[in-house]
Amino acid sequence: MFLIYCFMWSFIECFGLFGALVVTAYSFVGRFFTVVERGQCSEM
Repeated sequence: MFLIYCFMWSFIECFGLFGALVVTAYSFVGRFFTVVERGQCSEM
């Protein structure tokens, strides 16, 4: 029983870390595209 709980906890912890990484990457990409669009608009 303890082994199953430990496995579940490690899976949730790993998924949480992966989710945080995805959110960080998504926000970084969104910021990058916003800067690129702003640069194109100012050039035009």
